Amino acid sequence: MKSVLDKKLYPFKDFKYLYHLRWGIEENYKLMKSHLVVESFSGVSDEVVLQDALAEVLTESFAAVAIIEADIIKSICIESIDMK
Repeated sequence: MKSVLDKKLYPFKDFKYLYHLRWGIEENYKLMKSHLVVESFSGVSDEVVLQDALAEVLTESFAAVAIIEADIIKSICIESIDMK
């Protein structure tokens, strides 16, 4: 039987690395939960609540893509200035 407590198979540094990767995801969940206020759902049925939640996920996804694209454009602009 294997356990994650086995320090040889699962060294602390591996968990530290995985935790670091997960940090952004956890922060995004916290942000989404704070935006998704139960009192502000547009309806009371299961379907409407699900639709509101999925709309929030879609909005957050679009925002994440926009941020990534802005970072790419910024780095390209900086590189082109440095080459001059």
